[in-house]
Amino acid sequence: MSYAPSEIFLSLLHNAGLMALVVMAYSTLLRHAPKLGGRSVMIGCLFGLAGVLSMADPIRTPEDVQLDSRTVMAALAAPFGGLVATLIAAGIMGVFRMVQGGASALAGLAAIAMASGIGYAFHRIWKGRTPKAKQLLALSVASCSVLGCFALLPKDVAIAVLRTAAIPLVTNAVLGILLLGVFLAREDRNFRREQELRTEASTDALTALANRRTFDRLAYRISESARPKNSPFAMLLVDVDRFKSINDRFGHLAGDQVLAAIAAIVKSETRQSDIVARYGGEEIAVLMPSTSLRVAERVAERIRQSVAAQPLAVDGVGLEVTVSIGVSGSELKPVVFPSVFKAADDALYDAKNNGRNRVELRRAA
Repeated sequence: MSYAPSEIFLSLLHNAGLMALVVMAYSTLLRHAPKLGGRSVMIGCLFGLAGVLSMADPIRTPEDVQLDSRTVMAALAAPFGGLVATLIAAGIMGVFRMVQGGASALAGLAAIAMASGIGYAFHRIWKGRTPKAKQLLALSVASCSVLGCFALLPKDVAIAVLRTAAIPLVTNAVLGILLLGVFLAREDRNFRREQELRTEASTDALTALANRRTFDRLAYRISESARPKNSPFAMLLVDVDRFKSINDRFGHLAGDQVLAAIAAIVKSETRQSDIVARYGGEEIAVLMPSTSLRVAERVAERIRQSVAAQPLAVDGVGLEVTVSIGVSGSELKPVVFPSVFKAADDALYDAKNNGRNRVELRRAA
């Protein structure tokens, strides 16, 4: 028996709808699945399930050998999900293939393992970067080596299978990995670009802190959620003392370096749950959820001391820079964010008027 070109085309078309579903599901997981390990687990389940669906409705040769897209899914699990996704996808497909049984079960398991290994090897070569079309082509060609797994079949069966099924197997592997991989890579690049644009829109380019728009949005959200529970939250306004004189004496580039260095100090002295933002000019705002005024005051004093104790070098010149900090917060009674911000701004004004390089506290009305 031999395969006509029309049959090879039908074999590809057989799995086209499944591949389209994989692309849509992958796009959804990128945007909505939890980060870190959770996303890799879900991507592994996606590729594993896709491989199972392909094996559940395969094209069979007269020798009872299955032609499906399992090696496509196994090879692509690593480039788009990493090691965890590879192990999960291979495990799911392997268990299903064992349950199916048949004369070629052992060869089928070997093909899954080999395709997974090849995909992970290429993933390591690319160092986790989104693969391009030429890299996917190299992966698809390399995956054709899984034909060697037919050596596990009886010799006469292996020869018959390779004679009749080699062309559709190679065609499925090369075009399947290349086409599905290109669409998955496109989704991956689109997602990364969206993340970059989102970061650019919410981050101050100089200090790498949140910008004012992001701070206001999060501050209103936190204050509104805190009011029904009467949960305390505090705010710091940090202002660089005599910042204009630094710009006038050393230039705006030096002023930018000073501001970036102070932003790094403020960030290092606050918690991961705190929201730190460049609020405008030389002002840095810090919102501290579930924090009392006294705790916030101690943090502010620690920031002040850290800045004062660390001479900042600008073009080889050491500058002794200080900051003034206003502290406010909601305590004992529910208040809205504008009241907390005004109190912190008034406290900062007091710190400036009372000699700078100090921390002042005001309760929100």
